[in-house]
Amino acid sequence: MKDNNGIITDTVYSNLIYFDVPVIESGNNTPVFGFRVDIDSVDGPLINTIPAVNVNQYDVFNINYYVYDPNQSRSVNFYSEGNLIGNYELTDSFIQLVYKYNKEGIKNCSFVCNNQTYNFYINVEPS
Repeated sequence: MKDNNGIITDTVYSNLIYFDVPVIESGNNTPVFGFRVDIDSVDGPLINTIPAVNVNQYDVFNINYYVYDPNQSRSVNFYSEGNLIGNYELTDSFIQLVYKYNKEGIKNCSFVCNNQTYNFYINVEPS
């Protein structure tokens, strides 16, 4: 890629969306997770190849995700820093997690469904 000055660079700056594309295999009963992150900074949506969401301290935020479980489990757990925050019913469309943090920092989070874990980070920036 070339920037505006004709200099070759491997960094692309753009307003994009990071979106998991699930692949469902016949005979595989592992739950499949899908996750959407709007990229609103040059830092991007990944920390060490794991999806990351930037939020502001004290602000309520939404995360859109979905889980398909061939075993027909009807719920998914949300964990933050190893603590169970909530249990959510699975639907046939995106699920919206609504939450807020009072303390800043990078939070290690996960969705767990039927012993399958999807890890991600939430970067809580100071207000």
